[in-house]
Amino acid sequence: MIKCKECGHDVSDKAISCPSCGVKISGNENSFNALHIGASTIMTLAGLIIGASGISTGGWILFFIGLVYFIITRISSSTN
Repeated sequence: MIKCKECGHDVSDKAISCPSCGVKISGNENSFNALHIGASTIMTLAGLIIGASGISTGGWILFFIGLVYFIITRISSSTN
């Protein structure tokens, strides 16, 4: 637990923001963004492999969903 620099309440050291006042806890958003970027990359690559191999047309759907997820994650991480 750490103290919020804004309101002084106890906050988990893994929290992205203070649950009391909402101020961002510096450093923790990077691991959250890395998780989403990693998940979207895996989804995109898996969809590309499945789609290109011809196993299922669902692979291409997974590829495009993963690609959109990746782009949205990158945009949101650069604006934060």
